[in-house]
Amino acid sequence: LPLRPIAEQTAKLLRGVMPLGAALTLDLGAEVPNVVADATQVHQLLMNLCTNAVHALEGRPGAVTIRLEAVALDEAAKSKAPLPVIGLRGLWRLSDKVYATAQAQFFAADIDEYSGTLTDLKAQVVWQFTPHFGAGIGYNDFRFRFDVDNADDFSGRLRWNYGGAMLFVSAVF
Repeated sequence: LPLRPIAEQTAKLLRGVMPLGAALTLDLGAEVPNVVADATQVHQLLMNLCTNAVHALEGRPGAVTIRLEAVALDEAAKSKAPLPVIGLRGLWRLSDKVYATAQAQFFAADIDEYSGTLTDLKAQVVWQFTPHFGAGIGYNDFRFRFDVDNADDFSGRLRWNYGGAMLFVSAVF
């Protein structure tokens, strides 16, 4: 999966919601390798991270930067798996035009002085009012924790949580 088009599309969508005085920049490395991932999930994660960064500005001048770069891990890097996303998804048809979905996803990484987890829980009910368009409501709970223990450069913890109701329109082609 090439990440550059996803980053560019995310930036295009975010430019419309950037407050006055806030800048959105792209720093896309020339040699960013493809990754094995689900394009929709990567796009959703990047949109969520960037949208929350915009909200954190609270209307004040500032900048949000989307940066892609290849990072080489040295041979001494040690990983304590699981590295893949572990998840469950369900889809239930409630009637001819109404269905419910639920998903739970978990990701954990522990590499040298970096460790963290990401949890995403979501439930939705969708009314498919035409063969190609639907509308729905749902709830999403997203939690991210990242710890760095490197006394030379930086030591600290980043925690980011959001959750709430969703109202959306979907298109299927």
